[in-house]
Parts: sequence; C-alpha cells; structure tokens
Amino acid sequence: MGGIETHAVPPGSGVTPVTTVRRRASIRRDEIITAAGELFADRGYPRTGIDDVGAAVGIAGTGIYKHFDSKADMLVAVIERATDRLLERVDAISRETSDPSAVSVALVDNLIDTVVDEPAPFVVMMWERQHLDRPTLRGLDRAHRLHIEEWVRGLTAVHPDLPDGEAQVIVHAVIGLTMTACYRMRAVNVEELRRILRRMSLEILERGSGVDDGLAQLRRAGR
Repeated sequence: MGGIETHAVPPGSGVTPVTTVRRRASIRRDEIITAAGELFADRGYPRTGIDDVGAAVGIAGTGIYKHFDSKADMLVAVIERATDRLLERVDAISRETSDPSAVSVALVDNLIDTVVDEPAPFVVMMWERQHLDRPTLRGLDRAHRLHIEEWVRGLTAVHPDLPDGEAQVIVHAVIGLTMTACYRMRAVNVEELRRILRRMSLEILERGSGVDDGLAQLRRAGR
C-alpha cells in the first residue's frame, strides 16, 4: 500500500519507466507537502507527527522518508513551495506589465489569489517560522524583502512624491490584511472574501498614499 507502481509503456511514446516513476514520486511529494501544510496549520508543527502526515496521504509514516529526510524538511518544503508560487507570478507581473497602476492591481490580485487558493502554508509561515533553521529563515526574509520592494516600486511609480518609508508601511498593511484573513477563511464564502480583500487592499493603497483621485485610477486599472 502506498508504493509506486510501474506499468508497461507503449514503444515510441517517449516515456520511459524511469520517467513514470519519477513523475509519480513528484506527485506524491506534492501531496505530502499539501497534507503537511494543512496539518501544521490546523494542529501546529510540534503536535503533528510523521505518522499523521503519512495517514493523511494514505501511506505509512516511514514512507515519508522516501521523499523527506525529516519533519523539519517538510516544514521547509511547505513554506518554500508557497513562497515560490507567490514570487513566480510577481516576477511575471514585473516583466509583462508596463502601466504602474496595473502593476499594483496585479500584485494585489496575485497575493489574494495565492493566499485564498491555499491558505495553510501562509498560516504556517506566520506561526511556525521559529522552527526553521537560520539559512532557511534568511532565505525567507530575503524573499519577503524582494516582494515588498516590487510593491513599493509599483506604488511609488503611481505616486512619485510618496516617500519609500511611507510606501513600505502602506504595502505592509495591505499584505498583513490578506495574510491575517487566511485565519478566518472558513467563515466566509471564498469569492466574497476575494472581493472584500480586493476592495479593501486597493483602498488602503490609495487612501494611505493620500491621493484623492488615485483610488479611481487603480480601480480603472483593475477592470
């Protein structure tokens, strides 16, 4: 039970048995990361055991060690996968969007969509980071700084007179709003939550920057 099965592959398909095994191992690893994230968020990292994660994906706890060296490695994988998914889209927004107002709106939408679609890793990121080793913490903090810099760059491009320090406070307020909301997601319809967070985030960006007509500008960009 829980082992990786192999099947005959049609000749000329370009898929080898080794490729199939690796693909299934990758799928299983993703399943474990998702399950671990949910359990760490619900129970807390210290109260979640290897056997708990194994049971959640239908394998013995010892089967986890085919994919991870330890529970700590799973914690790192949970957080790094969520961070990578968030930042991949941020990079694409920076490359593909030239209108500064549209950049700010796209960053808001990316953050909300990423957190709302899979909130557990972000709960873990906020509450369980003390269990990470120092190199992982440094990497996570660096990724966070780069993320903030992109937001600040977009906001100050719309409002050139806004000091960087004030822009950082505004950006942190927006990100904090969405991250905090992930605790209460189950109490609200998901699409309604997206709508509420989007409206409030755009208002914080513009009211905080003190520009009376800026909110309308961002709303137009987000249509």
